Amino acid sequence: MQRILISRTDRLGDLVLTIPMAQLLKLKRINEVHIGFLVNHYQAPILKHHPDVDEIVEVPVDKRGRVQVAKLVRMLKSKWDVAIDVFPRPQLAWSFFLARIPMRIGTAYRWWSLLYNRRVKLRRKGSGRHEAELNLELLKPLDIEPILLHPRLFVTDSELETAKSHIAQLVRPIVAVHPGSGGSSANWPPQNYFELSKLLLDAGFSVIITGSKAESERFRRLFEPLFEHPRCLNLMGKLDLRGLMALLKLVDVLVSGSTGPMHIAAALGTRTASLMSDSPVSGPVRWHPIGNEAKVFSPLWNFSPQNVFDELVRWLLQPVKV
Repeated sequence: MQRILISRTDRLGDLVLTIPMAQLLKLKRINEVHIGFLVNHYQAPILKHHPDVDEIVEVPVDKRGRVQVAKLVRMLKSKWDVAIDVFPRPQLAWSFFLARIPMRIGTAYRWWSLLYNRRVKLRRKGSGRHEAELNLELLKPLDIEPILLHPRLFVTDSELETAKSHIAQLVRPIVAVHPGSGGSSANWPPQNYFELSKLLLDAGFSVIITGSKAESERFRRLFEPLFEHPRCLNLMGKLDLRGLMALLKLVDVLVSGSTGPMHIAAALGTRTASLMSDSPVSGPVRWHPIGNEAKVFSPLWNFSPQNVFDELVRWLLQPVKV
């Protein structure tokens, strides 16, 4: 059985769009491959319970967040036949080289590309292609022709039951609003998310505000006037990643910028309404959600809260989850 390690150590959404690599490998070589993912600690929960992921390896880092190369080499040595460096970084390329992984796949245009022994001529910027498609190009050295499969994520029944307890008092449609962003792309001003949330509540929708603990500190004062409303639920800083995944599985639509939760919701089959720039680097051509019903508002600065509200009302008149 061939043991293949897929490395993606940047952001949550990027990891979600790398999952089709594992799905395609399992589809083409079922029972012939053991698939592992090399990820950062905060990314790892996304991959739990995925039927196409056999092993999750977390990158060891020091207190400053730097990769501990020697420790990683010891972790990898004699355990993997193939390493695919999807998000190429020199520390990881050196680790795969020093661990003597027989086949090391990466892109061809960086100075450390010499550490790979299978180099793929792949340029992402300006390609006009989706990130998930670009990732699949790295399977060609394994004689796998790219076929775009929609990324899928999985939550357990117990996780869903916990999420249901959070929303038990809400009425549908339920709209999750995620005002934060990792900063990799342009986002709506927080005030716009507040105004949209107010419009939704006034129209009889339920609204859940989601975000990290840091985002809770940042946005709590702005959204606080809404939290007294019986159909508004503040879950900023109150869910771990698996809890957020289960919640997103249950809501009717997620409104957000181009961020990890957008791709997570899409991979769970939940509808998304996404505020995105029109940049070729961070816009919808390369980063739009795939595998779900999705509406993209791009360029985001052309759309007011009223514009997005009107579109959500039309959209959510369709049958919703029960």
